[in-house]
Amino acid sequence: MADINLGEKVTGATGSISGVASILGSWQVCHAVCLGIIAVLGAIGITVVGMPLGFLVDWALPLWITASALLVITAGLYMKKRCISGRLIIFNLGIVIAGIPFQSLQ
Repeated sequence: MADINLGEKVTGATGSISGVASILGSWQVCHAVCLGIIAVLGAIGITVVGMPLGFLVDWALPLWITASALLVITAGLYMKKRCISGRLIIFNLGIVIAGIPFQSLQ
């Protein structure tokens, strides 16, 4: 029983990492996250000049490739064991597609 629980946790973590990595690979979404961080920090009295997550722009393509690879692994586990929600796979696929770093691929 412990092996099944561990497998489910690993599968869930892989799907979550795939989604997060693909979001970070998208400049527009990353820009919105940076603005949100700046707003939250400003609300508590900390002033930030610039983009605190701007360094991720250089990492957009590797993060997206990582997200895509993890999505393929997660989809393989879904096909083999059916231990993940199909809707979760579709959601992660949408996030990976939305996070395609077009600027890096030009």
